[in-house]
Amino acid sequence: MKHANYYVLSEICSALERIPDDKAELVARTSPGDEAALRDIIRSFILPDFLRLTEGSQQKCKDSLSYFLTTGEAPFGKLLAGLQDSPLGVVTEPAKFFLWVWLELFPTEDYHVDTTGWNVENRRERAGLFWKT
Repeated sequence: MKHANYYVLSEICSALERIPDDKAELVARTSPGDEAALRDIIRSFILPDFLRLTEGSQQKCKDSLSYFLTTGEAPFGKLLAGLQDSPLGVVTEPAKFFLWVWLELFPTEDYHVDTTGWNVENRRERAGLFWKT
């Protein structure tokens, strides 16, 4: 059985809260609807963080991201707004931001999945990810 948890989406983006000070001003000046600039931010900060995750955690991210992009049932804006220490301003279209995350993390794969029989459990305590040692 596949599992999805929208708090995993927040964990994927948590790298935005650890942007170094010397890059934070540039990120803060990014236009909230500029796809090219936002995708560059995803490539620069979220992708490297994702690649440091264990294979199991990467799969957890992929499953949750594909489920919620397919169904549209995640509070995408709320999840981004919860990144309080991120210099990134309010993104104009949060659902599109998560689509761009998918496109940067899994560029050759379609996110659409059959959502029949999935276990959806939106609990922060179940969203933990693990990094390679």
